[in-house]
Amino acid sequence: MSGPDTTEAEHEVTRHEERIVVETEAVPVEGVRLNTEEPADEETVTGKVAKDKIAADTPDDDMRDR
Repeated sequence: MSGPDTTEAEHEVTRHEERIVVETEAVPVEGVRLNTEEPADEETVTGKVAKDKIAADTPDDDMRDR
């Protein structure tokens, strides 16, 4: 054991404890580009598709809520 001699009358010890830290952090994952073009034609497709929902906060959204 290292430190001062144990025969001294007073010892100082720093107590440590483990604490659980849980936090959520928003980090950029990918960029997306939005456009407002209307489709020119319609076509039926089959198969599996991936779908993502993206919420966009725009100045127009504030006016619609009123």
